[in-house]
Amino acid sequence: MSAKSWIHLLCASALAVSIPAHALPGTWTAAGDMAVARDEHTATLLPSGKVLVTGDFLGTATAELFDPATSTWSAAASLHTGRGAATASLLSTGQVFVAGGNPAKDCNVMETTTGSTTVCYATTGTELYTPGGNVWNTTATMATARQGHTATVLASGKVLVVGGASDCTTVLDPSSETFYCTYLATAELYDPAANSWSAAGTLTTARMDHTATLLASGKVLVAGGRGNSGVVANAELYDPVSNTWSSAGNLVAARVGHTATLLGSGKVYIAGGDNGNAIFASAELYDPAANASSAAASLTTAREDHTATLLPSGKVLIAAGDVGGSDGLIANPDIYDPSTNTTTRASSMITPRYGPTATLLKNGEVLITGGFGVDGELKSSELFDATSSTYTVTATAGAHGSISPDTQTVNSGGTVNVDVYPDYASSILNVSGDTCTVTHTSGTTWATNAIHANCAITASFLGPMSAARYEFTATLLSSGKVLLAGGSQNPTADVYDPVAKSLSPTGPMQSVRYAHSATLLPSGKVLVAGGNPLNGTTQLSTTEIYDPATNTWSAGGSMSKGRAEHAAALLSTGKVLVVGSMSGGPTGSAELYNPATNTWSAAAAPSYDRSGPTATALASGKVLLVGGYDTATQLYNPATNTWSTGGRLANIAGGQTATLLPSGKVLIAGGYDNQSSSVATVSIYDPTSNTWTVAASMSTPRVYHTASLLPNGKLLVLGGVDQIVYNQTYLDSGETYDPATNTWTLGANLSENRYGQTATPVSGGQTFVAGGDATGSVELYGNSLPDDIFRNGFETN
Repeated sequence: MSAKSWIHLLCASALAVSIPAHALPGTWTAAGDMAVARDEHTATLLPSGKVLVTGDFLGTATAELFDPATSTWSAAASLHTGRGAATASLLSTGQVFVAGGNPAKDCNVMETTTGSTTVCYATTGTELYTPGGNVWNTTATMATARQGHTATVLASGKVLVVGGASDCTTVLDPSSETFYCTYLATAELYDPAANSWSAAGTLTTARMDHTATLLASGKVLVAGGRGNSGVVANAELYDPVSNTWSSAGNLVAARVGHTATLLGSGKVYIAGGDNGNAIFASAELYDPAANASSAAASLTTAREDHTATLLPSGKVLIAAGDVGGSDGLIANPDIYDPSTNTTTRASSMITPRYGPTATLLKNGEVLITGGFGVDGELKSSELFDATSSTYTVTATAGAHGSISPDTQTVNSGGTVNVDVYPDYASSILNVSGDTCTVTHTSGTTWATNAIHANCAITASFLGPMSAARYEFTATLLSSGKVLLAGGSQNPTADVYDPVAKSLSPTGPMQSVRYAHSATLLPSGKVLVAGGNPLNGTTQLSTTEIYDPATNTWSAGGSMSKGRAEHAAALLSTGKVLVVGSMSGGPTGSAELYNPATNTWSAAAAPSYDRSGPTATALASGKVLLVGGYDTATQLYNPATNTWSTGGRLANIAGGQTATLLPSGKVLIAGGYDNQSSSVATVSIYDPTSNTWTVAASMSTPRVYHTASLLPNGKLLVLGGVDQIVYNQTYLDSGETYDPATNTWTLGANLSENRYGQTATPVSGGQTFVAGGDATGSVELYGNSLPDDIFRNGFETN
């Protein structure tokens, strides 16, 4: 962030900020890169403590060894057949048995008139790795080619291979992608002593990408997966004694991309995955004694294609995964505690990924390898140490603020104490973490969550605008930034960046002006028209154009007459309609601006003179004109350049707000009546019937307030005055209207009373409130989370 983004503060007192350090379990360290990026690979812990990694979804034949003693990778002998989506099983002999999978390039591609059809075939081949000789030997082939199957080493030493698919087809055409497989219900047994295969019965449901768990009884639980009818809900049990299958009931939810972990209790913890329509955070427990599944504590985050590792403590580490491909990678693992049936978050991984392998090493650490990241397949690996939770916190601030101390080492349960200079009482203090989240919990306390090793905290100070502003305009630009123009004694404007939470000045405006209009043009530029000059009695006819690309202002074409307190609306034609003015009394004339020629032309005048009306462009292309010292409303038709009646509002003559709702209706809130008394009434205009209805009233009469349409379709009303006569009270209250229920809900108060301010919804679910009554202060109101409010200028989450 540049120095211009930091706003100078006048206060110079120190503020102590105490940050309780709620360190999350575990730390992650890099474990080096493999020689080959891998996904759909295998990882097997050898008796030596090293980890053998084989294969990849592209069918690579290379293999590698990870040495925990040195945290290094080295090449192992290559397989005879490259393969992905295979299985690797550690035999009692210390050898590794690899079976099936999709061999490299074993796919047939057939071009069609609209796209292509690709069929990829699995292999029946198997081979055996002997660590002592670093050699692979081919072994007896399976009866059925398989990929996406499971392999489980039984108590007898035999290997049970279950399900999978013999081939999978991808059909591409210009508008869709279809994927399906020939799913298998068969199972077979490999006998390492005899190097032979035998049939192991048939499941009731063909499936692939399921889980298989060896139970304490010696039976094998097969659960979930994908089959001919979609994602599978049932589970089945294999009995090695009788070589038969039986039902294990249905899962609580059909799942694929899930994990299944045998707990110390003998139950199986099944977590995450998806059902073909949604990705789950839910989990369940299979109880062999009851031969049934029941709900367990949910994960903190929905995920699929993750890993599950039983830790020496008896807890389960759920790591990696995604909620929608590489755009939804999950950095924070979960830890499930069977003793309390609770799930808590662990510290973040170095590299978020889905589809990796996880291997419990002899020292109790967990090795995560490969998978997919934001840029595709990964070579990287990392280690999780569940016993460590020490981390380092570094703190920095901008040019007009500072944090000390700069660096602290924090142990589990420790406290981070930070002094912020200067006092933030007159500004918004935004404290954020690069690898942690810092949230404000009270006036002087900042708390942390999702914090882990090497956390960086940054404080930024968002202070007042470059000038105090009143009767100015706020325009949401195409970039998501907000242009704050005019309304001060100098020709100044500011731009607010909601991402950086910073204010920076634009180039100087052409004129000092207030009570003007501002319209975002289709080009992304902003037309500012008319207004009152400083201490002037004649309204301005001049206009000017703001260009966000150059951050500069240039002269626009002049209107036929000076205007202030007028209304402006962007028409569907791209032209801008301005109507009304205050010049010794209300004025009813109107004119049109053409951005293509930078010129103005006359438009038909409404039937009534108006000053301070609202003009709302409707979906039909017409413009609804309300208020401005008259209770009659009118409609402007650009196609015919004519005005028609829009009905009469009984209690609204001016000072109201007009908001176009998602339904296409227009909500009129507050204002004053013909007796200049403020009202709390709300009316809704229906363009389809050209009628008005009365809606629920606000809790407080308001004039010259703001009304902002929030992303959730609700309407936020803030500030204003309670009356327009002498001794009026400036308001700090806020309330929200729900069109679905026709109800108002009180919200938190603004940091100060405001009148003539602006309020603009910005990214992050917040509303940027600026100025009013000649103040330069700003604040952020609201948050994307319910009931979260920025109070007293401080961010609260």
